Amino acid sequence: MKKIVLICLAQLFVIAACDKKATVIDPEDLKAQAIYQSQWNTCRVLDNSAECWGDNVYGQLGLRYPQGSNRRIKLPFTQPILQMDFGYFHGCLISLSSQVYCWGRNIEGQVNPTSIEKVILEPQLALKEKVFQVATTGYYSCAILKSGALKCWGQLPDFLAKEESLEKFGDIAEIDSSSQQLCFKNKLGEFYCKDSKQSPEAFRKIDIPLDSNGIITLGETHACALSLGNVYCWGQNDFGQLGNGSFYSSVSTEASQVKNLPHMELIIAGGLHTCGLAMGEVYCWGANSLSQSNPLDKASRPENLSIPVKIADFGQIRTLSAGYSSTCALNFKGYYSCWGTSTNGL
Repeated sequence: MKKIVLICLAQLFVIAACDKKATVIDPEDLKAQAIYQSQWNTCRVLDNSAECWGDNVYGQLGLRYPQGSNRRIKLPFTQPILQMDFGYFHGCLISLSSQVYCWGRNIEGQVNPTSIEKVILEPQLALKEKVFQVATTGYYSCAILKSGALKCWGQLPDFLAKEESLEKFGDIAEIDSSSQQLCFKNKLGEFYCKDSKQSPEAFRKIDIPLDSNGIITLGETHACALSLGNVYCWGQNDFGQLGNGSFYSSVSTEASQVKNLPHMELIIAGGLHTCGLAMGEVYCWGANSLSQSNPLDKASRPENLSIPVKIADFGQIRTLSAGYSSTCALNFKGYYSCWGTSTNGL
């Protein structure tokens, strides 16, 4: 049975209704420049290093033995890190030199496509080309090259070619992927997606307003985009992840605006939930059976949220991250707080 852990820090974050079993942690252990999560792991980025914890069955922590750890394990990588992303059992990062390094499970070639090693414990150069963003999911990885091409490796879904030029869409600004689709936004603010059912042969344009500063984020079975301060979602909705006030289970291919939100500045999708940020305040909706959307006492916590709910006041939040069943908030002082399940070491 998965244990739900809430962190209550009186001097850092204030959660309106904390579980009586909440754990208090040394504030110095909750400092970070950035937080990244997967279903099984969490990492915090520091000045010239990263520390990870959670599962280690495929060497995600860089340890030779398979047991996981709730202790922070220093990732064997000493260069400054610009970005990290995680698949099921592997991770990738972009170094300051714009090169992508990956580690963890490599059975499908998702870490290093030229290596025969099944598990790679240290971040290893995955591509020779320079990249500006990496997106990992399931058993494959993708990167946008400096040349403008999309390059993917590992066990690719049927709808993805191994290498596909995106030059006809203009300069690419952002990319995200899941086991069922891959989406990107170009610098003109246009959003495009390709998936196994609706558009397996070509990227389709998402019908939402243009925004060069917009954001695209993918959950397990849904996607959301931020454009001009408004949030639009599409995909499956059986857990309320589209935020439209229903739990209608059929797949929506058309993007619909999420109501009852202020002007949003950031959104991030977990497995079956989504959270956003507006003026330092956090809003979440979707799956909530494990407190990944709203960390309230179990007696007053709905199983799932079909409309956005403002989370209890944390103070001024700078950014968010989401795992499959967890969420983390990082404030302007460099402290983070997380809620949800402990499968990724939280």
